[in-house]
Amino acid sequence: MWVIDSVKVLLSKDNRLFRRANESKYLPNAFVSLLIIILLLMIFPIIPIILFNIVTNIFLDGYGSIFDYIFLRAQFLDSPMFYSLGESLYLLLPFGGMIVGVYLWVRFVERRGFKSLGFEGVNPLKKYINGFIFGAALMILSVIILATLGLVSLEASGLDLYGPRIFIAIFIILLAWVVQGAAEEILIRGWQMPTLGAKYTPGFAFVFSSLIFAIMHIFNANVTLISLINLALIGFLFAFYALGEERLWGVCGFHTAWNFVQGNIFGLEVSGMASSVSLLHLSVNGSEVITGGYFGPEGGLVVTFINIIGILFILWINRSKAEVSL
Repeated sequence: MWVIDSVKVLLSKDNRLFRRANESKYLPNAFVSLLIIILLLMIFPIIPIILFNIVTNIFLDGYGSIFDYIFLRAQFLDSPMFYSLGESLYLLLPFGGMIVGVYLWVRFVERRGFKSLGFEGVNPLKKYINGFIFGAALMILSVIILATLGLVSLEASGLDLYGPRIFIAIFIILLAWVVQGAAEEILIRGWQMPTLGAKYTPGFAFVFSSLIFAIMHIFNANVTLISLINLALIGFLFAFYALGEERLWGVCGFHTAWNFVQGNIFGLEVSGMASSVSLLHLSVNGSEVITGGYFGPEGGLVVTFINIIGILFILWINRSKAEVSL
């Protein structure tokens, strides 16, 4: 069957992501890789926030942190620009720090180039855009299904609330999502999955890293069992996309669009995180088991269905690789 054959080919040691990981001078075991991820999640995201606050507090005497200042200004002026700036810094600083942390580990501990994580090949922009379109399409399809079932309705339009400024505001946040999406893909699909696949088996690395991806969100607001299952499925979806391309360009675009469209086009929660700036402001009603409730669509069965469809589609478009190998 083409599904099984495609899975076997994608989870092959010959996949470029696993082959490049073999260049590492040190391949950590599963436990150590987990400790490294905890370190990267707890230490490196905090450092840029602390440094940024120290510098900006010199100029913001009496306002507290830069985040307090920006959101106070946003509320006082009712400005989408300040809202978007605050949310963008909330994404850029910690996730930018995470990327730096991975770079330092790969460069100075594993002693290999950062490009070996999957940033190689021709037409990287085309791959990124294709991934972005795919991620956006899946999230749009999720909302269409919710709307068809009568489980989502339009409360307001960002264009009506703020005028043309809303487009600049959401573009600023899009740039921040680019960094956030890349950071998680670099950490999980670019580093952990390939290194564990090189040390053990690709199948183990695929499942283990996807479960870790889900557990990374366990302290998010309004998390549920269904949301964790969906996040694991999303991890499988992202992993299959990266393995099919044997690069990270496309899955970075995929991840960025998935979050951006969910939060800043439709105004829905992204893994429990609400956005104050979006093109549309949709509200969900009905069973949270289906809609995801306050966790966002990722917490509902509609996205479970979309994840399965997305996985099958990726396996289907990679079936030619399976036919060649067999």
